Amino acid sequence: MQRGEQIAIWRKKRGFTQKELAEKVGVPRSLIAQWENGIRRPHYENMFPRVCKALEVEVELRLKDTRTD
Repeated sequence: MQRGEQIAIWRKKRGFTQKELAEKVGVPRSLIAQWENGIRRPHYENMFPRVCKALEVEVELRLKDTRTD
């Protein structure tokens, strides 16, 4: 499972809309949609930790993207 898919699952479990998550992370809603749809990926060392914090996901549960660049 890729990061964007995991973000969508966590977001829905928390009951957040894309807009609400975007506001918590400080990015446009369209960027959340792009992450979730696999168009773009949040940077693992910068944005992904911010998303995890906003969604209250423990560091140990962070998903490492299995795709290779």
